[in-house]
Amino acid sequence: MGLDIYVGSFTRYYCGDWETVTALAARELGLDFEVIRANPDPPDVVTDPVAIRSMVEDWRNALDAALRPHLVDGVSWDEGAEAEYFTDKPDWAGYAGLMILAAHTVCPEYPRPERAAMQFDEDAAFQSLAAREFRCRAARL
Repeated sequence: MGLDIYVGSFTRYYCGDWETVTALAARELGLDFEVIRANPDPPDVVTDPVAIRSMVEDWRNALDAALRPHLVDGVSWDEGAEAEYFTDKPDWAGYAGLMILAAHTVCPEYPRPERAAMQFDEDAAFQSLAAREFRCRAARL
């Protein structure tokens, strides 16, 4: 089981025209790779790129209209099925870095570490929060 992060157009995503970073690596190495989903798509799922793009652009335009009064430039992005995309897999180093950043944001009196650390539970700011049974949004990470 794995978690993949996808950044790209909704049209490309919903058409299934993208690869996970693991699938890409397997393809480049000439290895077999198969994604098995817990809930396969129902038979009536929309897969036509033109229809998907139209629906997404309608949603994006409604979102833009609602948010435009609060934003400088509004909401817009390339929704094409061929738009560039990126994927990756989060790992424990990223999680540890996020935990340390959150702890130091809540407790700025502790000096931030010079380098990333895998053992976030050894960080002084994190230990301070854990010792006080501190409860905040960051504690749920």
